[in-house]
Amino acid sequence: MRVAKTVLVLLTCLLPAGASAWSTQGGRTLEPGHYALEVAAGFPDVRIAVHVPLQRHLEVGPFLSFRYFGDVTDEKVQLGNAIGARLKLNVVDRGAFQMALLAQPALMVSYRPDVLVGIQVSFPELILAYDVLPNLQIYGGFKFPVMFVFDTDYRVEIRLPLLADIGMEWGVTQKITIFLTADVGPAWTFGAKNPKWENCDKTNPAGWVCDPKDRTRGNRLGVFASGLLGITFAL
Repeated sequence: MRVAKTVLVLLTCLLPAGASAWSTQGGRTLEPGHYALEVAAGFPDVRIAVHVPLQRHLEVGPFLSFRYFGDVTDEKVQLGNAIGARLKLNVVDRGAFQMALLAQPALMVSYRPDVLVGIQVSFPELILAYDVLPNLQIYGGFKFPVMFVFDTDYRVEIRLPLLADIGMEWGVTQKITIFLTADVGPAWTFGAKNPKWENCDKTNPAGWVCDPKDRTRGNRLGVFASGLLGITFAL
């Protein structure tokens, strides 16, 4: 208990006088007429986003990201991009406590190790947030970003991640906040098995000959984990 009080006192001392209480990552939305630019980097991706309030308690955040890895259980590096929007609806705002529903529809393109195109249709996600200090907010919730992934032969996979989300955001000044967020959880994938083309016999005049037992993809269970450190600027 003494350690917690000491940490809170130190954070209070670090808070600059006059810093405003605003947030982009937790359950609170920006006030109409206020905008923010977000830049974040970590594992397995980096992203840039803009937060735009459409009306009170409703915010949209268009984003662009670059991913350099996939699930932590993947054997190969995955490279790809995603473009989409984070929709946030604040449903509870009671002083220090906020709750919001989110959705993150997106178009995703992967170009290594395979060329894939994915459509992310996000079910409503939940985030709960609490202001432990005027300018220090902690938050947590869950995400269920369902994705349909197509390869160049138009075969489809369904990806079902169920992720727990936790993080904190600190208002450094009236114009800048810093946040740290992490997601982790299982990711189920359902789809057909494909031959490992690199191991097929390409010299047969009748066409490639592949071992039916030497296949990849198919139904599988992976583990997704991410951690991002970001900064937002009020515009």
